[in-house]
Amino acid sequence: MNYRQIIGEAWNFTQENKKLIVWYAFIPSFLGTLVGVGYLVYQFYAFKSSALFDNWSESFTVVALKAIFDALKSNMGSIVPITIAAVILALMYFFLPPITDGAMIQLIARKKSGQDVRIRDGLKFGLNYFLPLFSYSLVNRTFNIVSLFWEAGFVLRNLGPDTFVALSPVLIPLSIVSLLFMMMFAFAEYYIVIDDTHMAQSMAKSSVLVFKHWGKTFRISTLMFLIGIRILVQIVFVLLVPLVVLVGIFYFAASTLPDVGLWIGGGLGVAALFFASYLGAIVHVFTTTVWVFAFLDLTTTPEINARGETV
Repeated sequence: MNYRQIIGEAWNFTQENKKLIVWYAFIPSFLGTLVGVGYLVYQFYAFKSSALFDNWSESFTVVALKAIFDALKSNMGSIVPITIAAVILALMYFFLPPITDGAMIQLIARKKSGQDVRIRDGLKFGLNYFLPLFSYSLVNRTFNIVSLFWEAGFVLRNLGPDTFVALSPVLIPLSIVSLLFMMMFAFAEYYIVIDDTHMAQSMAKSSVLVFKHWGKTFRISTLMFLIGIRILVQIVFVLLVPLVVLVGIFYFAASTLPDVGLWIGGGLGVAALFFASYLGAIVHVFTTTVWVFAFLDLTTTPEINARGETV
């Protein structure tokens, strides 16, 4: 396997198929960015309100729920539309990614094999593999590093550092096991979508494939991690100068014309959200393409046994 070639081909493929970004990656990326920002804000204030820092009389969760309740109470007419919007966003966040991921994997694999497929065909593929991919996502969330960080943060905030240290012999092995499971199931989605394999069987096949090619899988994972870090650093440096300028404009407007400053700040926030979501969509299509190309390469390259025979 030529890693540089696969990554280069995946990047060229991503640039040549921008409709995948718009139709199958942007909305899930937008929802993921919203949830990610909410998660970070919650963790920041949850730690700030805990006994580790400011030691509020009430937890941030209680304060936030009271603030939301008071805001809705003072605007009774907005309760129904806000509730409907929240339910729709929640349903899209949980149910849309399996559809779009299934669509992307099928379209990428078929285009790689030279088939003439249309972007709209992805919806059919995504709906076809929705149930197995959704079931797999539920299993995958159990071993997700983010879930473990959430639980570890809960223990640290509410039970204190001593309890956190006492439970570290449990939390650390769980984190290692979680990483191992993520590595072993790296190709499960592609077995489900490309080879039409049942979820349990796909997880078993993925484990066997990773075990046979653990060095290659580890190198791909490491390269993708390093590429992701490099892209993140580049984004930070590219946005740093204009961000400083825009923040200065916002504070000036807020101090002189509060209403204008509020609109400027809200507009900048929305623009930044859309920009970050689009970049996330590009990265998602790119990484999916890398893994699809790697999967096709590993599962189609014949192996040679000790007799020198192809197996």
